Amino acid sequence: MLYFKYLPYAFLGVAIIFIIDAITRYAEGADYIPSALLAVAAVAMFFIRRKSYKRYTNPGQGPKK
Repeated sequence: MLYFKYLPYAFLGVAIIFIIDAITRYAEGADYIPSALLAVAAVAMFFIRRKSYKRYTNPGQGPKK
């Protein structure tokens, strides 16, 4: 399914948004740790989803090399 192929990249987009939010909160002197933790979680979800996509593809229908 094409949906599962491109979904992990949405997590990278979310991570970028939270990284920017963490940087602006740090510059303002506010609490930036929740935004940084959410960014780390989004990057981890990117790698988990990529690994699970590659694991559950049928032989011959997987990612092109």
